Amino acid sequence: MATGIVSVAFDLAGFRLLSRVWFALAIAVWLVLAVLIVRRFVLDRPGWLADARTPPALTAVAATSVLGNRLSMAGWQPLAWALLGAAAAAWLVLMPIVLSRWHHPTVGGSFLVVVATQSLVVIGGALALADDVDGLVPVLLVLVLVGLVGYLWVLASFDWTQVIRGQGDHWVLAGALAISALASSRLVSLTGPHGVLTGWHAAVKVLDLVMLDLALVGYAVLAVAEAGWPRTAYHVTRWATVFPLGMTAAACMASGAATGVGWLHTIGQVLLWPAVAAWVVVAVGAARIEPASLLSPAPR
Repeated sequence: MATGIVSVAFDLAGFRLLSRVWFALAIAVWLVLAVLIVRRFVLDRPGWLADARTPPALTAVAATSVLGNRLSMAGWQPLAWALLGAAAAAWLVLMPIVLSRWHHPTVGGSFLVVVATQSLVVIGGALALADDVDGLVPVLLVLVLVGLVGYLWVLASFDWTQVIRGQGDHWVLAGALAISALASSRLVSLTGPHGVLTGWHAAVKVLDLVMLDLALVGYAVLAVAEAGWPRTAYHVTRWATVFPLGMTAAACMASGAATGVGWLHTIGQVLLWPAVAAWVVVAVGAARIEPASLLSPAPR
């Protein structure tokens, strides 16, 4: 998720070479994780099933969708369609399982139910735009609205102390809004004068900008909390910090292009670099700590 969205943001900002580097890394990481998931299923099925009942399991949906979106941006539409199918199937299987084992109060990772849902709109919207598949648009609109209702539902029982003591996934509080903005920007383009559901165009445009404004407010609040209550130790959930940082940058640039608010692109370009810096810092921490635990068949 984190590596893929940084590649997307680089591409939107015009840094094609850097985007390709992160794109290649995202493909490699996705393949490695796919192998590790299968290995875990074989060697530690109880642990695998236990993890499948938690919101972080939905990262499989979001990561696959983000990579598929980047494949679509690169013009690899057949592969992108395949990943959309895989992500949608995983969403249909995992979402009921996760919701049936729901826990209160909610934490940052709980917002992955929103991220996974909106990620399907992001990749579906990219493919609908690339291949002129108008029939997808009503489905994508419904998914966006479902995702927003889900956000309010998770927010209602959110443990706000996570803002000052969360180990990284608390950033998904803002990241879920950012991906909602990116998903809405797809609908802005799809419902334009030459698209479908044109009567929804103005409403979707307002929704896109509202979601982006809220994401930026959340970003600012969480950044201030990080400065006030520093959490410098590496934790694997810090990847859930990188993803919202990159997603907010990408959402600003995509929403700016879709709505015609040009200065949003500049904000996105500025926000890209904190995301890149965070990616590097977390990647270094992961390289030092994670390899041994990845190779272990024991539950992580």
